[in-house]
Amino acid sequence: MNILLFESHYRSRSWFKALDGLGDIFIVSVNKEEKELFLLDGVKEENILDLHNPNLADISLSNAIDYLSKMESSLDFCVNNIVMMDRTLRLTNHEYIAKYVYLVLDKIHEFIKSKDINIVFMEPTWTHEIVSCLLCKHLNIPVFGPTKCKILPNRFFLFTGYLNNEHFIRKNATNGKELANSLVNTVLAYEQKPQYFDHFVNKNKFKLEKFKVLYNIIKLSILGKSNVNIQPPWIKSVRKKLTAILRSPYLLKFAGFVKQSDISSPYILIPLHVQPEATIDVLGAKFTDQIDFVRQIVRSTPVDHLIVVKEHPHAIGDRDSNFYKQLTSMSRVLILNPYEDSRMAIERASFVISNTGTGSLEAAIIGIPSVTATEMYFNELLVSPSFNPVTDSVADLLNKSEAWKKNFSKINIKDQLSNIKKNTFEGNPGAFNLDPSVLSNSNIDNLKLAFSEVINSYKY
Repeated sequence: MNILLFESHYRSRSWFKALDGLGDIFIVSVNKEEKELFLLDGVKEENILDLHNPNLADISLSNAIDYLSKMESSLDFCVNNIVMMDRTLRLTNHEYIAKYVYLVLDKIHEFIKSKDINIVFMEPTWTHEIVSCLLCKHLNIPVFGPTKCKILPNRFFLFTGYLNNEHFIRKNATNGKELANSLVNTVLAYEQKPQYFDHFVNKNKFKLEKFKVLYNIIKLSILGKSNVNIQPPWIKSVRKKLTAILRSPYLLKFAGFVKQSDISSPYILIPLHVQPEATIDVLGAKFTDQIDFVRQIVRSTPVDHLIVVKEHPHAIGDRDSNFYKQLTSMSRVLILNPYEDSRMAIERASFVISNTGTGSLEAAIIGIPSVTATEMYFNELLVSPSFNPVTDSVADLLNKSEAWKKNFSKINIKDQLSNIKKNTFEGNPGAFNLDPSVLSNSNIDNLKLAFSEVINSYKY
């Protein structure tokens, strides 16, 4: 079995260790720091496709465009759509984009063919990863993305392709009911927070550990190991982080956030996403403009309901004051303080609408009707599989929610959750810099069991 691993900074180190012995491993690398580690671990140079800051100078723009036009037709995708999901590449000019996408797609295509790749593991976030998902789909090569379950700790999915709406189906999993009960109990516990919540809730607060993060960013840049197609210039990163830290306390006082106790009218709850983030820029790309997302929902919301926008506690400081001014300038829109209890905000809402967020899943578990704009793996629990705020009506959703509430049953919810969660695996595929135990022998063993199960399902 020839396995292709797309290196993902700080995440794929555990994946690489877990894949050891399961087949011949090939690497697509974009970070020089990671490539050096792969070489030290015994991967041959010829088995690594190095895409770290490729030279585009000798590429003909017309040839690149011709190639991409043909690939758009054969792979049924649009280059512009993929690039708009990429928080770094979309900021460059048209010529650079065309040459870069041509180069990475052509090189990855040739690498996959020459190495006779059978299965791929990656975290689809960047342009080179997303186009590779589409390429592999065309070539009938399975692609799996290890993705943490945001509510249950130490469980993860292996999603297929670059969207989180389909995942690997386990044949002999039997612990679905146990996991469903655990998930429901976690959601119903007010003080229970998702994995890594406490770490990220402090990301824009002044802490000494921030200097270590900034030091690592500067060091990679000075040593020439940062990737300009993924990581912004270190000066920009440092400026952005310092601005967020300084802006955060100001916004908490003067951005006009309200408390839960201030809200007495029925309301539609819209939880905001951290941005940039793959969950909204890739999965929910059609509605990546969160201000417009709220605006479109306002347009079809009945007058007897408020719109309550819940700022994400991990995002406070990242957005400037104008962002909140635009929201509050809309009719009957309030912004809930990011540190108000999310569970209470969901519980008291008439309806919850998110782009891709698990807030909608939590609402359905509690018994509050909800929907996501982008179709997700848990859509069967919701009022509708998806909701387009431009063409669909909130008033219609509220009408449909009455039937949903009448049919709501915790037993049915648990049965549906059981069918979903039994297909998760034990283990943590996340970044080791957030949790060093990711590289522990026990976690590597869990990841190996998961990868082995998937790989063996394609051997016969």
